[in-house]
Amino acid sequence: MSNTVAQVLIASQAQQLDKVFDYHVPVELREQIAVGARVLAPFQNRPNLGYVWNLSDHSAFAELKSLQQLIDDPPLLTRQQIQLVDWLAEYYLCSRVEVLK
Repeated sequence: MSNTVAQVLIASQAQQLDKVFDYHVPVELREQIAVGARVLAPFQNRPNLGYVWNLSDHSAFAELKSLQQLIDDPPLLTRQQIQLVDWLAEYYLCSRVEVLK
């Protein structure tokens, strides 16, 4: 897998977002980026903290914004912790960002 697309959960204080957004992974970050890492991603015309929820080599969208910075290397969260966050959000009917906080 070439890791060209990152599905990022935006941890925005301003809005309750509970979905992932696709971002292009710049060439210089492709070797280091991993699921569970925190990144800076452009959202609503400013950089926002986000968590890489999944990596892929394609997106359903034609044009993607690029990630700006990788914050964690190695990743902050493991795949098991991400699965736990998903489960807790569903069980307690809250957003994944609230679970992470």
